[in-house]
Amino acid sequence: MGTTEKSRQVGGMVARGEDFRVRAGYRRSRIVRHLWKTTALTTLALGLSGVVAYGDPDGLWQPQIRAIVGADNNGGNAALEGFIPIKQTAESVLFLDVRAKHDFKDASGQDIGLGIRRIVNPDLMLGGYAYLNVENYNSTQFTAGTLGVEAITPNFDAHVNVFVPIKGDSTDHSTSSTLSMVSNQLIEQISVLDHRDYAAWGIEGEIGAQVPINLPDKHSLRLDIGGYHFEDPHGDDGSVTGAKAGFEYTIGDVFGSGTELVLAGEVRDDNRDHTQFAGSVRLNIPFNPGHGSDTTGAISAADPVYPLSEGLRKRVNERVRGDIG
Repeated sequence: MGTTEKSRQVGGMVARGEDFRVRAGYRRSRIVRHLWKTTALTTLALGLSGVVAYGDPDGLWQPQIRAIVGADNNGGNAALEGFIPIKQTAESVLFLDVRAKHDFKDASGQDIGLGIRRIVNPDLMLGGYAYLNVENYNSTQFTAGTLGVEAITPNFDAHVNVFVPIKGDSTDHSTSSTLSMVSNQLIEQISVLDHRDYAAWGIEGEIGAQVPINLPDKHSLRLDIGGYHFEDPHGDDGSVTGAKAGFEYTIGDVFGSGTELVLAGEVRDDNRDHTQFAGSVRLNIPFNPGHGSDTTGAISAADPVYPLSEGLRKRVNERVRGDIG
């Protein structure tokens, strides 16, 4: 008699089941190693940000460093991110986005992306981006890509992300047996557990809105709703389809000019994991706070000058949203 555990999809990129065999000492060593990776990647982002900020201190788009601590149904997680403008004009920017994350459950990941944002009118900014995602879980490396588009206005925003698996698929097999006496006969029952991890195809989208209510100065509340769908690239596992909703409460200038503290929460429900909850605290630290507010001057005499509404000006440096990786 045999029983089988289906593989599971977790997060945007990697599908995986539960790990029953992680030893405490091995787990601690992996956490230390992953935190060193996170620190190295963030140091690189800081260095690049300093160079770029020095090169264009009056640009509309300014480098940002973000530190995130959160938790969900699977445990705690942390991340460090760097938003780095590489080249900008009065109405567009080419940027680098570097992210490192660790979920404190024998997994870590790094994402590096290139994106473009362009102001098409005083109240609308459009963008597109591509990320390479690498995640390490249970001694296996998974690689995937994320392609996305976004639109941001003073009061609304929307994005759609597509996930493309590149490499990573592993299967563990384990067998257990039990003996029982039935009708004076000794019966052996054998159970076979198949545990498979893989990078998944998927699509995710979201629409958000700034809530028009009276709040203290430099405070804002954003609500969002969206959905997602993931597929096994080999077609052996069932698909996952679900909906999500969340909020972000932002407090500006909390630790100095331009810094932001963001309290976020999200609930998801799908046909596999059912209802899941997540929450996080994010600290945004800009370089050159107070710069980039004057868009009346062009970068050069040949560049066009685009007027920018005050509402959109506050959002041009917002984080690329969605399940990146």
